[in-house]
Amino acid sequence: MKVRKVRVRRKFHFNKLGKAIFAAVPVSVAIIILIIALVPKAQYMAESDVMPLIIETDAVIIRDEDAYYAEFDFGNISFSADEGEQVTAGQELATIYRLGYTEDVAQKLYSVQKEIYVTQTALMSGINKPEVDAAEAKIDALEHELQDAEGGAEKRHTNDIENELKEAVTMRNSLLREMVQPNEKLTSLYAEEETRKKQLSEWSSRIIAGEEGRFSCYMDGLEQSLCMKKLDSITVSQVQNAFEEKGYTTAGNTNNFMYRIIKPESFCIAFLQSATDIPRIYVNEKYNVSFTGLNISYEGTCIKSFVSNKKVLSVIQFSGDMGDLITMRTAKITVSADVRGAKVKSNAISIKDGVAYMNFVTGQNSTEKIAVEVLATNKKYAIIRAVGGERELSGSWYSTRKD
Repeated sequence: MKVRKVRVRRKFHFNKLGKAIFAAVPVSVAIIILIIALVPKAQYMAESDVMPLIIETDAVIIRDEDAYYAEFDFGNISFSADEGEQVTAGQELATIYRLGYTEDVAQKLYSVQKEIYVTQTALMSGINKPEVDAAEAKIDALEHELQDAEGGAEKRHTNDIENELKEAVTMRNSLLREMVQPNEKLTSLYAEEETRKKQLSEWSSRIIAGEEGRFSCYMDGLEQSLCMKKLDSITVSQVQNAFEEKGYTTAGNTNNFMYRIIKPESFCIAFLQSATDIPRIYVNEKYNVSFTGLNISYEGTCIKSFVSNKKVLSVIQFSGDMGDLITMRTAKITVSADVRGAKVKSNAISIKDGVAYMNFVTGQNSTEKIAVEVLATNKKYAIIRAVGGERELSGSWYSTRKD
């Protein structure tokens, strides 16, 4: 009889110790999970401290200025004020000439006036005239000075010399009119001069300053939108567009622009940051601002800072003569200050919709999310305060948890 071998599978049996270990495994895991859940997140105390704030960025310069435009199209403008000159109300700044004007109109007047002078001096021949002689000597001296200035040898600006020369010629002509008894020819020339003057006045207009300030005949097209008077309505897009402008143009080249009057004693800068950037600057706080390449710095006060279109737009206002900044629209700047507040770990700060938040401990395993202002940061720490300074955060415990 054959015997068949049959393999029998043994059942695995736990001994008592094995059963105990197996039963304890899920309980142990649960305990570990519970312990982890109950252990509080890392908590730290915010301590009062001082930290330097440094923000390096590009800024737009905003001036207290007014731009003036002609009421009609003009083809030429002749300035009697110098670029950057401090002018007063009532001062003559320029003469503008309508489109179609040609130098022939002025040349005809000049020819008549020249003939009047020749006739007057002929009638005065042999007569002692010391006042006229003195005026002639002054005119000769100014003409030589003007030639030197045009050649670069004279320190005075040509406009100053030209204006003084015009005054000297006017004085001499007035003296001659008083002293010379006109004959028939001279009377006729006087009448023709008046006719030519009237013709010229129909083509030209004298421009008189309506206010005092620094004179400029250059513009970049932003004088009416980005100026101190419009700060209440300044926008992110205006500041962004200012960086894309092509530079300045001269009078007459844009919309009948003539000149600007700038009050340099007060000005602003505006700059942009991403809404997720920290630190920032805050309204009513003072900051030092230096301008790259100019070796100058100013202390100013932040007057605006708000979030719009995922950007933070900040404005700092300064008092004091703006110097070389008067000719600039943009500049690279460094904003700095030593700020005091609550020192916390930088990784405890979260940003949402442009607002910084932190979780402060209010009890065992409980926190409160508080909006904060980030005044300064470095790689590890930040100086903060509650928004508006409504709550003292130094000495408070905080969590690095960000939920």
